[in-house]
Amino acid sequence: MKKNSKSTDIIKVGYELFDKRGYNGTGISDIIAKAGIPKGSFYYYFKNKEEFALNVIDYYSAAVISDINQKLLDEKFDPRTRILNLYSEYVYCIENNIEIPYSDFACKLAQEVGHALPSIKEASNNVFYLIRDSHINCIIKAKEQKYITNELEAEKLAELIIYAWEGINLRSKGSNTNKCLIDFISMLDKIIL
Repeated sequence: MKKNSKSTDIIKVGYELFDKRGYNGTGISDIIAKAGIPKGSFYYYFKNKEEFALNVIDYYSAAVISDINQKLLDEKFDPRTRILNLYSEYVYCIENNIEIPYSDFACKLAQEVGHALPSIKEASNNVFYLIRDSHINCIIKAKEQKYITNELEAEKLAELIIYAWEGINLRSKGSNTNKCLIDFISMLDKIIL
């Protein structure tokens, strides 16, 4: 793929459409119409829809990891508080209809087409591993400084937090209520950490 501001603009459009409609519900014609480009321009930048989707996942991954690292590396707070702040901010944003970078996007794409497109599944799993690694580093510091006393090893604790977040995010959308998000923060504080 040729990278420049135009290709990034097209990727942003793809992210928005894939997030709302899914991979199968979004055609190349939808992407080019929303991006306001001719069909040839799409194929100038991307070989096909699968390659495009991989670029969209990379775009999502970079945004998520940047946001998570900004919060989990913030030394104004102890490492345990950083984790709580990260998810408390996300819950606040969801309650107030403010877009957050870390949703269930990669997971949804993998569930939808990962069986038919292994490259999508692999890219989605890589997002998970990057998110997990960011959490592991923060959890290790919190354990070393005795802010977290949970005896689970850092990797398993990081995975538990991520599984819980992604699951509660889906549950919130499915139930059309934010109560479960508030419960998640409470469980994260009092049980998980």
